[in-house]
Order: sequence, then structure tokens, then C-alpha cells
Amino acid sequence: MVKYFKKLGILPFFNFSQGLNTQLTNNGATWGIPAAKITEFNDRFNIYKPFYDAQTNKKSRTQQQVEDHEEQRTIFENYIEPFANQYIIPNELISNSQCELLGFNRKQDPGTRPAITSAPVLGLKATQGSRVQVENRVESDQTRPSRHKDSDGVEVRYSIAPAPGSTTPPTPGSPSAPAPGPATPAYTYKFSKKAKLTLQLAETDAGKVITMHSRWVNLTDNSKNGPWSLPATVMVSW
Repeated sequence: MVKYFKKLGILPFFNFSQGLNTQLTNNGATWGIPAAKITEFNDRFNIYKPFYDAQTNKKSRTQQQVEDHEEQRTIFENYIEPFANQYIIPNELISNSQCELLGFNRKQDPGTRPAITSAPVLGLKATQGSRVQVENRVESDQTRPSRHKDSDGVEVRYSIAPAPGSTTPPTPGSPSAPAPGPATPAYTYKFSKKAKLTLQLAETDAGKVITMHSRWVNLTDNSKNGPWSLPATVMVSW
């Protein structure tokens, strides 16, 4: 997913704005953007560029040059956002892939998103205080939690049971009963917009085992929800 341009570092932002300026110069007319607006964007970029150039040398730049750059970047950012919202993001002549190459996310209509066919890669980590850290990621991301691009978030379901081999002492005076057969787990469900979340369990759950599944969710059309993941388990810490 494209990173919001106002959160880019100094050099990535300059590269983003320079690339956008070049693309508008070369393709703006094809995309139906008024010539006067393309020229105006060119002028805004040319105003910003000297302030960027002045602060690039960390050994010789002054504090005033740094502050002037920050001020001019903010002015330029506040110009770019409404420009993009009017002439780029809703522009039907610019494809989704072109829009991303320009540095903008185009939010799809929830009704047009395809059904999700893959399950999250689910991982659990127990931490002190009966907390469990839950991380979900798409299969293509091997390093960090990440949300499926066609989902609104992730749903988890989990059950908690005594650790294998542990026993619950009988209640004094209670009649003996035949051992029950395998029981269907009583699941607890939670939804999160983020791929990483933390569960706070009860103190009495410490020493027990939590078993969890997760799936990507489309809140607008649940028929497009993804399949449940493979189970993940971990012992809850004290």
C-alpha cells in the first residue's frame, strides 16, 4: 500500500513531488487536467525545490534553512492534497495502478472488492500479565503484520482450555461422573481493523492454552470474507 505522502521523509517526499510534477507535465493533458492547473502545479514545485536544495547538505545548512524548508513543505503539501482529490484520485482516465505509481491510494467502493480467497498467516506470542500478542499477515509479507488489501480488518476466534496433562481437582462430596466425550470449543470472537492486536485475558487463564483462528473480513458483504486460518496455540503467561 502507498504511504501517505505527508508521512514521507524529506528525500522520499521530494522524489514523490518531483515525480508527480514530471508525470503531470508529460501526461496531464491526456488525463484531462486543465493546462492552467498543470502549470500552477509546476510553479508550486519550482517554488518548493530551492528550499529543499538549500537544506540537503547537513554540514553546511543553517537552522533557518531547515525551518524554511519545513514551512515550505507544509505549504506545498496543503496544495497537493486538494489538487490530488480533485484531479487525480477520482480521475477515471488514470488507472488504479497509475494512481499508485503517482503516490496515491484510491479507496475502492466496498461493493466492487473481490471475495477474499486467502487466509492470514497467524502468529501468537504470550507476554506477562495474561496478555497474548496476535499478529496476522498476508502470505507475501514475511516480515511484519499486514492487512489484506480487500479487507476491512481481521476477525479472530479463540478458545481457552487447560494445558494437556493438567487436571482439575474434584469438588469434595461431588458424585463421580463418566468422563465426557470431546466437546465443541466455546469460541470468543473479536474484530480489529489492524493486523496486530493484543488480548488481555483473565488472571485465571494463566497456565492454560489459547487456540485461535483468524480470517480477513469484508464488513460490507460477509459473503466475501476470507477462509479461517490454520490454528495457532500458545500457553498464557502469568
